[in-house]
Amino acid sequence: MAKASGHEQRRVKEELKRQGDLGLVAMSLRQSQRMLLATRPLTVRGVMMAMKAVARAEGKDSTKVSTSPPFPIGPPTAPL
Repeated sequence: MAKASGHEQRRVKEELKRQGDLGLVAMSLRQSQRMLLATRPLTVRGVMMAMKAVARAEGKDSTKVSTSPPFPIGPPTAPL
């Protein structure tokens, strides 16, 4: 859980002692987890563009289109 949440093992153990439930510990650690990049909100236009690109994809490289679209789905991300 420490690796997954980005917290030290000592903190996980302290929270487990305090809360007594591993599920509650996971929820609290997840809420305080810091992300490297801010997520961008989805837009209807961006999602539709992505879906159309996947639908039009063909050939040996079509998997690349469905796993990494060449255009942003929402506004650009900003580092924290």
